[in-house]
Amino acid sequence: MKIHRPRCCDEHTFRLWVRAAKLSSTLYQQTANKNPFCADCMPGYAKKMRQQGLCDYPNIRFRRDEDGFVEGYIPKQKKVNGKHRS
Repeated sequence: MKIHRPRCCDEHTFRLWVRAAKLSSTLYQQTANKNPFCADCMPGYAKKMRQQGLCDYPNIRFRRDEDGFVEGYIPKQKKVNGKHRS
Protein backbone atom coordinates (compact mmCIF):
# COMPACT_ATOMS: atom_id res chain seq x y z
CA MET A 1 0.00 0.00 0.00
CA LYS A 2 1.56 3.28 -1.11
CA ILE A 3 0.72 6.23 1.12
CA HIS A 4 0.82 9.79 -0.10
CA ARG A 5 3.10 12.10 1.94
CA PRO A 6 1.02 15.15 2.82
CA ARG A 7 2.55 18.62 2.46
CA CYS A 8 2.30 19.16 6.24
CA CYS A 9 5.05 16.59 6.85
CA ASP A 10 8.72 16.59 5.90
CA GLU A 11 10.24 13.53 4.21
CA HIS A 12 12.25 12.35 7.24
CA THR A 13 9.27 12.48 9.63
CA PHE A 14 7.08 10.74 7.07
CA ARG A 15 9.56 7.88 6.62
CA LEU A 16 9.69 7.39 10.40
CA TRP A 17 5.89 7.38 10.54
CA VAL A 18 5.62 4.80 7.73
CA ARG A 19 8.10 2.55 9.53
CA ALA A 20 6.13 2.78 12.78
CA ALA A 21 2.79 2.38 11.01
CA LYS A 22 3.96 -0.84 9.34
CA LEU A 23 4.62 -2.25 12.81
CA SER A 24 1.05 -1.33 13.74
CA SER A 25 -0.65 -3.05 10.82
CA THR A 26 -4.12 -1.93 11.96
CA LEU A 27 -3.29 1.72 11.35
CA TYR A 28 -1.30 1.13 8.18
CA GLN A 29 -4.08 -0.89 6.56
CA GLN A 30 -6.94 1.49 7.40
CA THR A 31 -9.19 2.09 4.45
CA ALA A 32 -11.66 4.52 6.01
CA ASN A 33 -9.19 7.38 5.53
CA LYS A 34 -7.81 8.33 2.14
CA ASN A 35 -4.54 8.83 3.97
CA PRO A 36 -4.01 6.92 7.24
CA PHE A 37 -1.23 9.40 8.12
CA CYS A 38 -4.03 11.85 9.00
CA ALA A 39 -5.35 9.43 11.64
CA ASP A 40 -2.36 10.48 13.76
CA CYS A 41 -2.95 14.20 13.29
CA MET A 42 -4.04 16.41 16.20
CA PRO A 43 -6.64 19.19 16.09
CA GLY A 44 -4.18 21.99 16.92
CA TYR A 45 -1.66 20.85 14.31
CA ALA A 46 -4.39 20.48 11.67
CA LYS A 47 -5.61 24.01 12.40
CA LYS A 48 -2.07 25.40 12.10
CA MET A 49 -1.48 23.55 8.80
CA ARG A 50 -4.82 24.78 7.39
CA GLN A 51 -3.86 28.35 8.29
CA GLN A 52 -0.51 27.91 6.50
CA GLY A 53 -2.20 26.32 3.48
CA LEU A 54 -0.34 23.03 4.03
CA CYS A 55 -3.22 20.71 4.95
CA ASP A 56 -4.02 18.32 2.08
CA TYR A 57 -7.22 17.22 3.84
CA PRO A 58 -8.78 20.37 5.35
CA ASN A 59 -12.05 18.49 5.92
CA ILE A 60 -10.38 16.23 8.52
CA ARG A 61 -12.44 15.70 11.67
CA PHE A 62 -11.44 14.37 15.09
CA ARG A 63 -13.06 11.96 17.53
CA ARG A 64 -12.11 9.86 20.52
CA ASP A 65 -11.58 6.17 19.90
CA GLU A 66 -12.81 3.41 22.22
CA ASP A 67 -9.68 3.83 24.37
CA GLY A 68 -10.18 7.59 24.72
CA PHE A 69 -7.41 8.63 22.32
CA VAL A 70 -7.98 11.36 19.74
CA GLU A 71 -7.90 10.18 16.14
CA GLY A 72 -8.29 12.03 12.90
CA TYR A 73 -10.57 10.81 10.14
CA ILE A 74 -11.69 12.05 6.76
CA PRO A 75 -15.47 11.92 6.38
CA LYS A 76 -16.78 9.74 3.58
CA GLN A 77 -18.15 11.71 0.68
CA LYS A 78 -21.78 11.33 -0.34
CA LYS A 79 -22.97 11.54 -3.91
CA VAL A 80 -25.58 14.24 -4.46
CA ASN A 81 -26.92 14.65 -7.99
CA GLY A 82 -23.97 12.65 -9.33
CA LYS A 83 -21.37 14.84 -7.58
CA HIS A 84 -19.34 14.03 -4.46
CA ARG A 85 -20.22 16.07 -1.39
CA SER A 86 -18.80 15.75 2.13
